[in-house]
Amino acid sequence: MSYDSIERSNEDGRPIYLYSFTLGSATWRYTSSDQQVVQGGYKWSPVAISDDGVKQTGEATTDGLNITAPSSIAPAQMFLGTPPSQAIMCRIFHMHEGDAESALCYIGEVTQVNLPQPGTAIITCDTIGASMQRDGLRLGWQRSCPYALYDEITCKADKAQHALDLTIIEVVGNAVKFDGIGGAADGTFNGGYIEWEHPVQGIEFRGIEAQVGATVTMFGLADGLYYGLKVKAYPGCARTVSDCEGKFNNLDNYGGVPDMPGKSPFDGDPVF
Repeated sequence: MSYDSIERSNEDGRPIYLYSFTLGSATWRYTSSDQQVVQGGYKWSPVAISDDGVKQTGEATTDGLNITAPSSIAPAQMFLGTPPSQAIMCRIFHMHEGDAESALCYIGEVTQVNLPQPGTAIITCDTIGASMQRDGLRLGWQRSCPYALYDEITCKADKAQHALDLTIIEVVGNAVKFDGIGGAADGTFNGGYIEWEHPVQGIEFRGIEAQVGATVTMFGLADGLYYGLKVKAYPGCARTVSDCEGKFNNLDNYGGVPDMPGKSPFDGDPVF
């Protein structure tokens, strides 16, 4: 029998759910079956996993899907510290025991993981459509530059030209000391970030709050950073004319209006 005919039947269905989580080049596959399932050329590991069903109300927050699973599975473990820099995508397939066909029923992005009780994780996912319902960015008139640093379309500063190869020599709390930072002036990397290649999570990022000499204070936690780790560091930008021109030689792409008058034509005063 085909998947559709079994799905429409009254008594022949023996549903099995397949859950695939993908982060970069790593993929984890689980099944609600009590034994390993081979489907699509892949092996799906049996775990106590279930979800509260796919919802289509049209409201992004209401349509969130919650997956209940052991906290020991890899996708849940990724959120015990700082979440991965890249999105974990979730795909749910439905099939029936004894049938070779399966149907893709859900695609979403893992947004958070809660641990309501020991050994149990609730993985919350948002649909792809939920991200499309977010308001787009709107540019406003302002003196400082509104562009995202190193953005290829707006800022256009070439981050490869400003990358600095560093090696971590000390981690204390969220303060990290680097070898190779050279004679960079204090504050050069304020608002910048570091990136490195994680063997499982792919490219990882951490934001820089402040830099004094060779010591950098990271935003949030410094988990994932350790002695000997090699990273690339990118300087930050104060989004001022002086920084844009002096640090990046990028004044032609400055997005602010530094000479904007301080008086608004819309404040009700007839004299402008």
